[in-house]
Amino acid sequence: MEMDGHKCGRHGGRGAGFTLAEVLMASVVLGLSVLAISQAIVSGQMHAYAGIETERGMMLCESMVERLMPMPYFDSTATLTMGAEGGESAAVDFDSLDDYHGYGETAGDLRDAKGVLLPDEFQGFTRSVSMTAGQMSVASLGQSVDGITVVVTVTSRGGREFTVERFIAEPQ
Repeated sequence: MEMDGHKCGRHGGRGAGFTLAEVLMASVVLGLSVLAISQAIVSGQMHAYAGIETERGMMLCESMVERLMPMPYFDSTATLTMGAEGGESAAVDFDSLDDYHGYGETAGDLRDAKGVLLPDEFQGFTRSVSMTAGQMSVASLGQSVDGITVVVTVTSRGGREFTVERFIAEPQ
């Protein structure tokens, strides 16, 4: 049956739909596009997580250094003895800077200066402090200064380490 020179009917003309090859090609292109977009999203999320982890790790390092800075340099005996003395079993008992040498906190037990547990987002890290007595040359003074080098190391669950090092001069 023809009307106006055109074929009519169910299968009368080509161009009324897509061929199987065209449908398969479109499916492949769509699949590859979805895969590429998914990988970009996952990569972005991984970078965001790494950035948050770095920020939290450095915050834990810096907060420990800030806790140590106001501590008295010497014990009441005016001697520098690295590590906690007898009767100082927890950070809240420490009475001088050098008591923190060898101090460590395990995941799930990170605390602030008052001994209060930190929020959950920080509890996946560990934190440790080490100290070395020594000297630092200060060019502007033209001399060396005695002091303690404090190293705070924070480790994430994934094993990434964050470290902050500070030299604290012995009071004159």
